[in-house]
Amino acid sequence: MSQPNATVLERQVELRVTGQPDVKNMYGSGHIRPMEVTFRYQAEGLRAEVYGQWVREDGEVTDARCSNRYTAPEGDVAEWPAWLAEMATAWRPTPAAPAPADTLAAWLHRRFEPRDVDWEQLGEDDRSYWEHQARAVRRAVARGGFKQPAAEAQPGGAE
Repeated sequence: MSQPNATVLERQVELRVTGQPDVKNMYGSGHIRPMEVTFRYQAEGLRAEVYGQWVREDGEVTDARCSNRYTAPEGDVAEWPAWLAEMATAWRPTPAAPAPADTLAAWLHRRFEPRDVDWEQLGEDDRSYWEHQARAVRRAVARGGFKQPAAEAQPGGAE
């Protein structure tokens, strides 16, 4: 039976921002004065949305809300405003460390291996050794305990 698995598809970071320069409104006239930025870090790339107040061409700040959407399919933010690209890099979530292998073989390795080597870094021969040990432990548990050493033979051949 296969083990359940989960893969992070997206991580989202929402920020309230102040002091960033206006960005050109992509969908009409004027500019957007940034107030919030949402970054969506995805396996296939990066998306950002800048929310803010619409500023008319003559410089009048309005109460109207407006937004721009930016995409970077391969994570290339070269076409984005510099401050937005820097912010996307600064707020990028650090990838989660892979969870340690949660198997009996991996546990035996962590418990009894004197070398400080992670399970994920073991070679195939070493993993095979620990899998063998895990099978032995499972057999022992199934029969109710480990085998006892055979009684030593009595001198003179008597049993």
